Formats: sequence, structure tokens, C-alpha cells
Amino acid sequence: MKIGFYIPIVSFGGAERVLLTLLKSLVNRPEISAVLVTDTNMSSQIGSVPSGITLVSRPFGSASFLKKTLLLRKVLVDERFDVMVSFLTHSNLHLAVAGLSMNKKRRGVLIGTEHSVLSAVFGRMKSPKNLLVKFGAKLFYGRMDCIIAVSWTVLEDLVQNFAVKSRKLQMIHNPVDVESIKGQSLLPCASLDAVKSKGKEYFVCVGRLSPEKNQDFLIKCMPEVRNQLPNLNLVLVGGGPQRDYLMQLTKDLDVDESVIFTGAMENPYPLIKGSMAVAIPSITESFSLSFFEGSALGRPVVANTLPIWREVDPEGVILEFELSTGSFVAALRRALTIAVEPSRVLEGIQPQQVLGRYLELAGNLILPRNATW
Repeated sequence: MKIGFYIPIVSFGGAERVLLTLLKSLVNRPEISAVLVTDTNMSSQIGSVPSGITLVSRPFGSASFLKKTLLLRKVLVDERFDVMVSFLTHSNLHLAVAGLSMNKKRRGVLIGTEHSVLSAVFGRMKSPKNLLVKFGAKLFYGRMDCIIAVSWTVLEDLVQNFAVKSRKLQMIHNPVDVESIKGQSLLPCASLDAVKSKGKEYFVCVGRLSPEKNQDFLIKCMPEVRNQLPNLNLVLVGGGPQRDYLMQLTKDLDVDESVIFTGAMENPYPLIKGSMAVAIPSITESFSLSFFEGSALGRPVVANTLPIWREVDPEGVILEFELSTGSFVAALRRALTIAVEPSRVLEGIQPQQVLGRYLELAGNLILPRNATW
């Protein structure tokens, strides 16, 4: 089977970590020819792509939506994939539009992967661009052969709010490579050394600095955290459009000495392992790698109450809070007193298991024109 994976840029995000985990799992599968289609020149994490994965580079990073779809269409024609899988909402739209007017035998099977609860994201951020993306998802998602939803929460949202037929959907949880996470957590880390040099313990929040991740809530809680837990700092790992706003907010609230920004990190696991707790204040989560990464490293997790926790945390490992300062600080204080065992859910989302589900799905959808696997 020749399978392509498309993402315009490989950066530090959660979907990119999922993609890289799947690619690493494919290295020792000689019956699979794996190709990553991306912009290698603008991909900060291109060095993390394992050897044995073929790279097809096009200037997606600087291209308009239309240009991206035309570039991708040409790749489909030239490479003749059996299956092409796209990662992230905008990538799914590029692939869906690129495949228009091409029959399946020519373009191969097109599979998108949705990593967001789109109605929650678009409900929070009503920019003209997001309205166009929302319209595009409603119009084009149904044109693909299948959409992989990373949780039942995402799948139900696509059915109820984006008119995607359930027969076009498949739920496959993201892979989490526990052994790799544990190994990487032991590596030297300059950011961890810098945080420890402050002389205080800390809790950590890992994620893109964007409105739906809601890091400003944590910063607004910091005066009370500092009052009740004066030896505890907040470390924010990630980059994004709200960085300047969040940094200014720490100064406005006079907590800039207690909040540390590390920027985006290729390996945040030493910081997670060294923390007192992992905080997830997001207003929406579709799966939450942060929860599983924290659980894998034995860290307590405090999180805003969301529907997704009923699905991915049936054991009730997460300490939930409402979006109020009192509720958050109470959950954080409790987290500092408990020991955590890794969630048993991790047993079912090991990379080879998840990869097997991807390949099984592809095999069920593929046309038998030149596949040999």
C-alpha cells in the first residue's frame, strides 16, 4: 500500500505529534510505502520525521488556500497514492477540494482526520476566516471517503453540527507512545534548568497560546495561587497568537515573576515530569494529549469540566474544576497531595494498535488497483 500523509507544515502542535508517532510506527512495515507531503523548508520539526519516510515537499507554507489545493492536486496525480490522509481541519479542506472532479481510481482514497470539536472552537472565535472554514467543513467534509474523529465527542459534533453522515465517519483515538514519553522525559532540558533556577515548584500548562486553550484563566488565578501557595509558579509551554496578550496580562496583574513562558518546545516532557501538576483550562478538548502525557509521567491533572473527560478518563483520574478562581485553586491544592497511577486507558492507545486501526480502515476503503499489502 502506498499511503500519503498531508500537513502543510510540521510544527510543535498536538496533531503534528500524533502524525510523527504514526510515521515512526510505520518505519518497520516494509509492505507500506509511506510518504509525507509537507513544506520541508517551513517545517520546524522536519528533523523529527523518521528515516525511511519519503518526503514530498511543496511550498504550502506561503501559499493561499487555492494554491495549496492546486499543489496538492498535482501531488495526487503524480504520486498515485492508494490512500492519502490529511491532518488538521484546514488540511482536510485542502485535500477535499483537491480531490474534486477526480475519480477515486485516479486520486486514491481520501481520509481526513479531525482533531477539534469544531462547533466549540467556532463558537468561541467568530472571525471571518473561521466562518469560512466552518462553511467549508459543512460543504466539503462529506465529499471525502472518510473522516477519522479522534474521539466520540468529535464524531458526534460532526454529525450533529456539520451534516457529515455517520457512515463517512470512524472514531480512532490518538496514539500515545508511553515508553517514548518516559524516555524523553529523562533527557537534558535547558528550559527545566531555567525554571528550577527560580527556586520554586511549579505547575505546567502545555498547549498553543490561543483563545480556546484559555491560558488567560490560569494567569488571572495566579494572584490567589500566590496568596495560598506562595512557593508555586506557573509554566506555560507553547507559542501562538496570544503570547503578547498573555505576557502583558501577567504584568497587569503583577504576577510576571510567577509565570514563566518557555515558548514552543520539541520535548516538553522533562518539564511535565518535574512539575507538581498539569493544568488544562481549555474551553474545549477533543482528546487532550496533555492529560495522557501527564498520566504517563505520573503527574496529577487538573482540568476544566468538559464532556470529553467522561470518554477518555472513565477512572476519574482528572481533578476537575469550574472556571472560577476558588474552584481552580481548590483542585490545585488537592493535586499537590495525591499520588497518581497511569490511566489504564493508555493500554488501548499504543502506537501499533492505533496504526493497525488506520491500516484496517484504509484496507476496507481502498480500490484494488495496485495495492500490495
